[in-house]
Amino acid sequence: MPMSALGQRLTLRFIEFLIKHIFAVLIFIFVSIGLIFFAYLTLLSNQQIHQTAIYNSKSYSQTLSTFRSLYTSEVIAGAEKNGITITHDYKSIPNAIPLPATLSMLLGNKLGDKSGTISSRLYSEYPFPWRVKDGGLNDDFSLAAWQALQGNPNEPYFRFETIDGHTVLRYATADMMRESCVDCHNTHPDTLKNDWQVGQLRGVLEITTKIDHNIALAGSMIKHTLAIIVTILLITLGGISLVVRQLKYRTKQAQQLAKSSSKANTLLAQEIAYRQQDHEN
Repeated sequence: MPMSALGQRLTLRFIEFLIKHIFAVLIFIFVSIGLIFFAYLTLLSNQQIHQTAIYNSKSYSQTLSTFRSLYTSEVIAGAEKNGITITHDYKSIPNAIPLPATLSMLLGNKLGDKSGTISSRLYSEYPFPWRVKDGGLNDDFSLAAWQALQGNPNEPYFRFETIDGHTVLRYATADMMRESCVDCHNTHPDTLKNDWQVGQLRGVLEITTKIDHNIALAGSMIKHTLAIIVTILLITLGGISLVVRQLKYRTKQAQQLAKSSSKANTLLAQEIAYRQQDHEN
């Protein structure tokens, strides 16, 4: 059998199969479309949530760093000239003010308390004794951040993790030793490192942002969008079903009419043949 004839035969069989199983084919197509939309929307929303969390953490980190630099240059410098005590334990010492790191962390925690979704932490490999518990490299992320920022202090180090059942972004940036701070760190009686130089990595500023609410919100949006898509597909399937039923009904009528016409034509031909025979006889 020539290939063209075989191809035509296979095509006809394929078309017959589609017509015979039209509803199963349509359901398969619509389910596939729904799954593709769901996967795409989920991927898109996750990317958007992650990008937004990174952007917000970056802005938060820059705000705290700017405040700390401004506080150091505009407040600490003048306070030292006037003999004002600058210490972490400023609440228990009269006429004392907090250290830049202490005040910036207080500000970060205060801002984070309003939303409950963001917090900040400043830590180092060489924390002061009173900050060993919260200011040291006490977990895997802080160790990894310290190593990464030592190698490339201009790029943030971040990771998405699950902590206490919450999905969070941990965003770490380098806190470099400034010229206005190096003498204090080298001469402080409780310092663990007394050979600091300007430009060295002295600490890590970490911003932790919870994204559970955003994930839940995106999930709800995807469900509503998917429900709308499914509704549209079901309405479309229903419309196609009505059209197919109408076509089948009309096709059946046409077939019955064709059979009736064929039968009538056969009877007419027989009648004509009989009359011709009678006439000949």
